[in-house]
Amino acid sequence: MRFSLLGQWRESRLRGYTDAVLCEECLAGNEEAWSVLLERYQNLIYSIPLKFHFNDDETAEIFQAVVLDLFTGLEKLREREKLQHWLVAVARHRCIRYKERRQIEPLTEEETGRALEQLPDDRRQGEAWMLEAEQEQVLREAIGRVSRRCQELIHSLFYADPVPEYRELAERLGVAKNSIGFIRDRCLKKLRAVLEEKGFETRAAKPAGQDAGGGRAAHA
Repeated sequence: MRFSLLGQWRESRLRGYTDAVLCEECLAGNEEAWSVLLERYQNLIYSIPLKFHFNDDETAEIFQAVVLDLFTGLEKLREREKLQHWLVAVARHRCIRYKERRQIEPLTEEETGRALEQLPDDRRQGEAWMLEAEQEQVLREAIGRVSRRCQELIHSLFYADPVPEYRELAERLGVAKNSIGFIRDRCLKKLRAVLEEKGFETRAAKPAGQDAGGGRAAHA
């Protein structure tokens, strides 16, 4: 079980709402708000146990536990604009507990309420870890704002393993093989614009295994 970076595109007026407003809508019983909130953060939550090198079944189990923590603990979260930080902290706490006990156990109200305070013993390392997870979330959100074709292209070139040949990718997208490089550059330009709008420092990127001319690097 894995969640695609592409997610499930859902047209909703709630998509542009802040976390704090979405939380209020959720607590008011708005099911659509819950769907949008989970769609926004499902990849972030899922990425945390993967950082701990859990297998797919374990990762899915931890993911479901964190989602349940969200359902049961949201009302107690006072600073709802810090929801993203809270989710990272709760997911990390879940992972540590699972490594120690190899089973999912309910978190106490105190544990979920104080999740943001429960950084690792090495606080500096914990803050760096938190920052990395948040930056990855910013990137996921930015990818979600470009076109569907750009999303598929970025996912294929930078996240797929193995990276598909340009011929295969061109067939999948329904374009000419020699246009992939141009489309890639245009998509990355759009992505950089979204990231810069979010205050994220960007630099030019090239997918692994691709040469400067836009094709796969030759292998001996």
